Amino acid sequence: MATNAAKVDADKMILAHLVEIEDRWASMDTDTIEASLEDTLARLVQHFRSRRIPV
Repeated sequence: MATNAAKVDADKMILAHLVEIEDRWASMDTDTIEASLEDTLARLVQHFRSRRIPV
């Protein structure tokens, strides 16, 4: 049961982060959004690889 609760908490945290990204992107031009997306994806890949999760 605790594992399920941790997964729900993680999902909520990811969703909150995505909403924050969307809010930031609303005021950016396309090139800035693209650079932000590339940076975000690179950090996600690094995060998953550090936990040995296949990407």
